[in-house]
Amino acid sequence: MSESLTDITEKIDYFLSCKIKEGWSDCFSVAVADRNDMLYEQYIGATDATPDGRMQSVNQRTRFNIASATKPITAALIVKLMDEGELTLSDPVRRFIPEYPFEQITVQHLLDHSAGYDWEKTYSPKNFNAFHEYMNAMYSIKTLKFETGTRSEYFSAGFNVLMDIIQRVSATDLESFAQQHFFEPLRMQDTSFQVQKVKYENTVFPKRTDGEAELFLGDLFVIGESGLYSNPGDLLKIGQMLLQGGSYLGKSIFHERTASFLLQEYTGNRFRKTPAFWMKTDVDTFGCFGDLHSGSAVGHTGYSGCMFWIDPMHNRTGAVLTNSIFLHTDWKRYKRINNMLMQL
Repeated sequence: MSESLTDITEKIDYFLSCKIKEGWSDCFSVAVADRNDMLYEQYIGATDATPDGRMQSVNQRTRFNIASATKPITAALIVKLMDEGELTLSDPVRRFIPEYPFEQITVQHLLDHSAGYDWEKTYSPKNFNAFHEYMNAMYSIKTLKFETGTRSEYFSAGFNVLMDIIQRVSATDLESFAQQHFFEPLRMQDTSFQVQKVKYENTVFPKRTDGEAELFLGDLFVIGESGLYSNPGDLLKIGQMLLQGGSYLGKSIFHERTASFLLQEYTGNRFRKTPAFWMKTDVDTFGCFGDLHSGSAVGHTGYSGCMFWIDPMHNRTGAVLTNSIFLHTDWKRYKRINNMLMQL
């Protein structure tokens, strides 16, 4: 006899409460939905990683820094420009950024981390001038680590170049473009790149393995590689929209073929990537997907202890948000959580 939905949800609730006691995280905000309905939500625990240091219980609307789980959203905004005829993924970056040093690197190379860079400069800009200096330093690089397109090697900062492209093509800032074309149509009212505007409004920050809160993140400038603030309810609206073929609440966000494109492996199975996500395929080389996820499952993690995923074959989308850098130090923790969630 199979377990009832109540039995499964109680089992997941108990699992998460145990992991808080074991020190995986101060708190969990977790949700799972199918293309139409929310199937499970749990907001449990409390943290003092807040701007004023006061203990705060998490709830449905608590914002988390989702770190590199930001990248699928930045990538989706690039694909939105493609959907509107403003660019193609095979366009050279130099078409949009004339000072860009490499003529062979395309938008797709940045999306799938195959540009060839060997440069990861810690990036903590607090204003436009600091951002401008950082990007000038990147655009001054003259050599690459490997031949463009021959392999994929994680290059987080490439998504700041993608942000630069979005802003130059759209003639607006990343936050405004995202709000107009993505967050507002999807009614993602708690999601923002601009932490300085929301940091005192039910927002918690990542906590390091030594227990210190990374409150400095609350003073940083917007970047494309990391630092989006959101919650599971908002993120699952993206998942539901893609599972519905690009529409949400009767509004078309992407053409249905574009929505399908965002969920398809597009590198000839070389890099296990869609335009926006990692893909599990037949073997989970990333180590974060659940054993119960299908090979079509896509997703992305963030160093702050977060993961957002979509499984088209099983008609499920899920988000696991925490503020625990410790949780992220062993990606099998994501796998164990996702194995529980995929029983829903």
